[in-house]
Amino acid sequence: MPVKRMIYQTPETRERILAMAQKLFLESGLFEVQMTDVARQTGISRNSLYRYFRDKTDLAFTLMEHRLKELVNNFEQLRDSLQGENYRAKIRDYFLKSWLNPDYKETLLFLAEFDAYFSGVRQVLDQKERLQKTFGVSKDDLLTELVRKGQLEGSVRKDVDAHFLMVTIVNGIRGLHQRLQLREESLLEVQGMESKHMMSHFLDIVIKGIEGDQ
Repeated sequence: MPVKRMIYQTPETRERILAMAQKLFLESGLFEVQMTDVARQTGISRNSLYRYFRDKTDLAFTLMEHRLKELVNNFEQLRDSLQGENYRAKIRDYFLKSWLNPDYKETLLFLAEFDAYFSGVRQVLDQKERLQKTFGVSKDDLLTELVRKGQLEGSVRKDVDAHFLMVTIVNGIRGLHQRLQLREESLLEVQGMESKHMMSHFLDIVIKGIEGDQ
């Protein structure tokens, strides 16, 4: 009867791998970094690395899940500070304190790298379901709550469902933000210093576009 081989893992090594992988992915991008690079820079063998993560996809998804959990927790801490009147203005504050917050620059850059890499033929079959479990997307998230309260008070337009309005503006803002993060210096249509101001102007346009009757 064959002897079952024990695979030893330690939380400390796992965290070192994730920290090094994020550093390399941010510096060189997911397209360029290979598992051998992660193993060498972490100071372990490639075989040892595969004891923790099956492949680069497994490693990148695990790192993505960790970063998303951090963002969810940080965003939820904004809830008390985004209550009051004029919820359209609160929605603008939400984006400034979350997706456009310089404190989250590295995490948001990794999200941009992740989206760029896992697209087209590289999409994983259960990609959406796996990330939804981590991010907790639902009709009761903070931004949808702000939109719904804005519709009730009249500061946000009521002709669009609150959840649909939320996902539309999030994807618009995140899309431009990620494009600027990944390709700011090589955008052919942008002249001079326009890229430095595009995000703030776009946010103003979005907030104006959701204005209600109040």
